Amino acid sequence: MSSNGYAAGALRAFRDRIARLEEEKKALQADIKDVYAEVKACGFDTKAMRVVVKRYLEDESQRTERRETEELAKIYLANLGMLDGTPLGDSARERISQPPQDDRDFASEPPSDAAVRIRSAARCLH
Repeated sequence: MSSNGYAAGALRAFRDRIARLEEEKKALQADIKDVYAEVKACGFDTKAMRVVVKRYLEDESQRTERRETEELAKIYLANLGMLDGTPLGDSARERISQPPQDDRDFASEPPSDAAVRIRSAARCLH
């Protein structure tokens, strides 16, 4: 078999495998849609269930990144006055008004990138 024939055969094999997987993906997506319909029929909120599933599937680094982003968003929202009068807003305002912790208290462990970004954002907003 020539190299062109081998390449064409390999391409067909890849195409066929991908096509099979795409069909399986469609079937799985239909199954997932059916389960969400069951969730809704039982009176549960499907948006909330999607959040629960997404968080359940997160690995530790994704979880850490999400928490860091949420902390920064709290600071931004609080400083924009978008959380006033809520427990979250009150807590965020209190947290912002406190001076940043001295890193020397944690000499054995450097601050995380998130901690540095949060402190930096808080300083800029004062």
